[in-house]
Amino acid sequence: MVIMSPTAKRGAATATLGAHTTDTSAGWGNLFVGAPLDFVKLVAAIAMTGGHINASLFNGDYLLLWRLDRIPFPLFCFVIACNLLRGTPTPRYVQMLLLLGIVTQPIYALALPWEGANVLFTLAAGVCVTEVLRQQGARTQHIIFAIGVAVTFAFPRLTKTGWEFGIDGVLFPAAILLVLAGRREHIVWLSALVIGQNWYGEISPGEPWVLDALIDAAYASIGSLVILSIALLLRNHDRFLPRYAFQIFYPGHLAVLAVLAVLWQVHAIYSH
Repeated sequence: MVIMSPTAKRGAATATLGAHTTDTSAGWGNLFVGAPLDFVKLVAAIAMTGGHINASLFNGDYLLLWRLDRIPFPLFCFVIACNLLRGTPTPRYVQMLLLLGIVTQPIYALALPWEGANVLFTLAAGVCVTEVLRQQGARTQHIIFAIGVAVTFAFPRLTKTGWEFGIDGVLFPAAILLVLAGRREHIVWLSALVIGQNWYGEISPGEPWVLDALIDAAYASIGSLVILSIALLLRNHDRFLPRYAFQIFYPGHLAVLAVLAVLWQVHAIYSH
């Protein structure tokens, strides 16, 4: 048995990619660094906050806020893909996401009317799956994506129960990374996974849920592409966010929402 160092493993993964296509990962990783990546994170955080305010304080009544909240997850997955392409150690990345997810979970449960684990657990699983899939051949990658997409569309609510975005969300960072690395044939899986993230099945009889899912997917994909295009205007500029801004912001904004939700309920009780 030959035991490879982490550097050698990353080299082997790149070699696997290169055996099938031209590896463009270094270019994408270097484009989205500093200010561009900070801009992506900032816009994602703002859109996510709007969605959380809509869910926590307004019972999801504002459709536009819901649809704008379809954009953050693809952007966060893009950030993960860029970080992994630049060689961020996977164990450290997963540990950070899991620790933050565990710390945030009680606040998340108080702030939002959703059951299950917060999105950081989905992202942590996504990092692990991405690291494994990037070292596989194209056939294995296509098989895994095909199974994931099929299960997501066949059992949309079941595959998302207990964690945000479910199986589809776990596979999404890997699809982004492989496309950035030059595997253009994986664009079909990337497109299917974007739709799958918003595919919940018929919740109420008579609802045009298929059309709603496609509209939500359009917001997610087009919105993400617009944000990424704008971010590129900031290339060659240094980062402007503090290093641990998101680690502070994510539980912080949920804590504020939890307090506001309680105050909102108290106000509703005493106003009647």
